Amino acid sequence: PRLAHLTGLELDPYFVAPKVAWLRGRVDASSTITTTDSWLLHRLCGAFVTDVATAGRTLLLDLDTGRWSDEACAIFGIDPAALPTVVGNAVPLGETSVFGGSVAVTGACVDQQAALFAEACHTAGEAKCTYGTGAFMLACTGAQPTRSTNGLVGCPAWQLGDELTWCLDGQVYTVGAAVGWLVDMG
Repeated sequence: PRLAHLTGLELDPYFVAPKVAWLRGRVDASSTITTTDSWLLHRLCGAFVTDVATAGRTLLLDLDTGRWSDEACAIFGIDPAALPTVVGNAVPLGETSVFGGSVAVTGACVDQQAALFAEACHTAGEAKCTYGTGAFMLACTGAQPTRSTNGLVGCPAWQLGDELTWCLDGQVYTVGAAVGWLVDMG
């Protein structure tokens, strides 16, 4: 319950922190273990960062502040100083020449929150649902974090400038498999 209050997320191996803790017990302790976005951004432009929406899916981010939680990190034995810097979703991160010439890398966002933004759900109460391997219903909750008491998770939606916007997220992880099973059943 304390972790859910701190981060807005229920303890679940779906999120990053349990995976990082598990890996740290099985690889060289001096290794850097991070999220795919941080690795990719570092390879592209040398920035060791993650956006606030992606960080909000780790079980390590303080839901109220949008920064790493010392208490949540301690629960998983993770040093917050070893984590990527949390940044907004539309900030200059660097440049890359991977695509030919110099290309600015100016933002990042986790998929479901990016879809919420792209569907123009910018006002509290507006929601979207996407279907794929899983189904994800996200509802914008506006300028204040919301903690659910019915199984939804609260998380940052995006940060533009100094303004942080939050959302509630309901997930069904196996929608694609369920549809496949129904098709197979005729």
